[in-house]
Amino acid sequence: MIHRAPAARPPSRQILSGNLIFERARAGLSQAGLAEASGVSRQNISDIERGVVNPSLDILDRLAGALGIFIDQLFIYREPGTVDDDELQRRRAAGRDDSVDALEFLDAVEESAGRPRRFSNAGRPRMGR
Repeated sequence: MIHRAPAARPPSRQILSGNLIFERARAGLSQAGLAEASGVSRQNISDIERGVVNPSLDILDRLAGALGIFIDQLFIYREPGTVDDDELQRRRAAGRDDSVDALEFLDAVEESAGRPRRFSNAGRPRMGR
């Protein structure tokens, strides 16, 4: 059996950022929708998702409550690309509520990066066929 050295854990702000974006996408909420549900400003949510602020426990509690999760779930580090048998069983048992629509997730990532979602092709050059 080959043992790998554990990868360095990323900074907590980075873990929080990724998990907040993921949980918001899973809930199907925009930053504005989460702001309304939690009472935390949209700008503050954006700053947390970009990893540029240290939010208070009160703010994290309000965000977690609006997302229907506990605060600790915002700080769970998942090593990229690793899924063990226990995780696969947990996912099977959890059903669809434990997954996120890929397009909703991408929209959440784009929104957290400050790139607004395009709703039309207006202004884009036509592609020749």
